[in-house]
Amino acid sequence: MGSVFKREKQWVVMWKDLAGNWREKRTKCVTKAEAQRLLNEVEVSTQRQRLGLEATPSRRAYQAFGEMLDWWWATEGHLQASADNVKPFIEKHIRPALGRLAAIEVTDARIKEMMNARLRPRSRSGTEKAAKKTGLSAASVNHLRSIVHRIFAFAIEKREWIAENPAARVAKEKVVKRHPTHLSFEEFERLLVELDPKWRPLFATAVYTGMRQGELLGLRKSDVLFDTGIIKLDHTNTSSTTKDEKDAWIPMADALRPFLQHAYDTSPSALLFPREDGTPHSPDVALDKVLRRALGRAGVVTGYTLKCRKKRCGYSVESPTPASPMCPKCSGMKLWTIPHPKHVRFHDMRHTTATLMLKNDVPMQHAQKILRHSDPSLTTDTYGHLDLGDLRRAINRIPTVDGSLFPAKESPLTAPVRRTGTAGKTKPPEPLDFSKDSEGFHQSGRQDLNLRPLGPEPSALPG
Repeated sequence: MGSVFKREKQWVVMWKDLAGNWREKRTKCVTKAEAQRLLNEVEVSTQRQRLGLEATPSRRAYQAFGEMLDWWWATEGHLQASADNVKPFIEKHIRPALGRLAAIEVTDARIKEMMNARLRPRSRSGTEKAAKKTGLSAASVNHLRSIVHRIFAFAIEKREWIAENPAARVAKEKVVKRHPTHLSFEEFERLLVELDPKWRPLFATAVYTGMRQGELLGLRKSDVLFDTGIIKLDHTNTSSTTKDEKDAWIPMADALRPFLQHAYDTSPSALLFPREDGTPHSPDVALDKVLRRALGRAGVVTGYTLKCRKKRCGYSVESPTPASPMCPKCSGMKLWTIPHPKHVRFHDMRHTTATLMLKNDVPMQHAQKILRHSDPSLTTDTYGHLDLGDLRRAINRIPTVDGSLFPAKESPLTAPVRRTGTAGKTKPPEPLDFSKDSEGFHQSGRQDLNLRPLGPEPSALPG
């Protein structure tokens, strides 16, 4: 026989489960009579389950969700290609929020509560940089939901969980899809010049192959076949397989050969891009910082901050140019020029690869094969960044129609309509030239329409 009692101003019910163990649960009942009715319902349900008249809960229903998580990880989770990155993610976000709850208590409401508590606030007032430090993106929060869903789905498959998957009732957060940035070919050239010689082959290989960071850092000398002009790709620096778990053969660009040869000759170990002592780089090596510092030196920037060098002066002004005039507050003191590099990540080197191929009329099927995409739409939607100059050139390929169908009215922007000898017909005005006026619509770092081949001449680079 169960019991009802009060603890910290809350009514608690206690009963024996199917295994004969005493269980207790805090309730939201207001009166003792209400709590007693709830206890009676629980005991009746338990008795019906014991007699086989009602479905019994799964054997892991009253087990801590943290134990179910450990069982899933030891059986299935550790086999995924990105296991080294997923494990810290689980320990930081999922276990603290759900680990101590019984599996049956991990409801859709609890999962949604975990997601909301970790979701980065959406900024609309220019404080996005501060907001980024306070939570996860919508895509990362959806990844939390996905992991919990996989745990319950695996338990259902193994018949360790007979109820429905609670994560299936949780709606995903809406992800705002933004086009990632990339470098134009001229910016890529300037970047290579400003990079330290030890990093130059790595960044050149990233652009000329479209390989990911982990694939580059795990590349071995034996994977580079100079005689056949092929790079073998079957692993990363943290996994024995690639992201899509498929081996690949990447063609070696002619412009890339001198960079690979230099890396091959100077590497002191079996790795192609190791540290100076030959040991492998850490998986979280700060390549983004290396990239942005070089972009700042190369002048691939969005602007500059001019700041007084004198301590406690405090004078600072934003400028589009790197000019360093004198401080108006401190006589004889020059301003310190601080560049703001174009926001480009190392992964955007892969975006640059796709964009430069598409800009130079590489067939979509070829770009898809080089980037190793299973779906061609992923190549165009995610990596095909065409600026307004490219789009204008594309739209102008449509043949010109007879302009006299819609006679233009006189306005300050159009030339007067000239009457011809034929009654009722007009001659259309000469088209206006917007080639110079519209230059302001081009994106930062645009390139000329007549692009050079992808890749600088090796002799043009120092070192």
